[in-house]
Amino acid sequence: ILDKLLDGALTNDSSYFQNVTGCTNYYNILQCTELEDKGYYEKFLSLPQVREAIHVGNQTFSDGVEVEKYLREDTMQSVKSWLAEIMDHYKVLLYNGQLDIIVAAALTERSLMAMDWKGSQEYRKAKKIVWKIFESDKDVAGYVRNVGRFHQ
Repeated sequence: ILDKLLDGALTNDSSYFQNVTGCTNYYNILQCTELEDKGYYEKFLSLPQVREAIHVGNQTFSDGVEVEKYLREDTMQSVKSWLAEIMDHYKVLLYNGQLDIIVAAALTERSLMAMDWKGSQEYRKAKKIVWKIFESDKDVAGYVRNVGRFHQ
């Protein structure tokens, strides 16, 4: 169902999102269409020093459509209990793009506020801090919240 709602990669029809908005890019709310040439991305990921840095060995690059086919049934299933268990025992970093439509930061925060884990009460009280790459920057790079070993 998510494919029919958002991207339509696995169907021959336009998605609901595409029909309602006229846009094909759901990764950045400010860009209605996807960049025409994504070849630079694949070329970058094929560089030997990059492959070594991201520990992929000789694995072939994939755009993810094949994986999406196998995850169809799992996509809309909650993993909150698994995430809570992991957060209770390991360092965790969750990242959301501020302009992402699919996994919007506000939706993740709402889910985290409703989750029960060892740091949940402290998380609910924690302030979101403006993050800049350099303190002197005028532009905001993002927002962070930190509770124990959890970083968002």
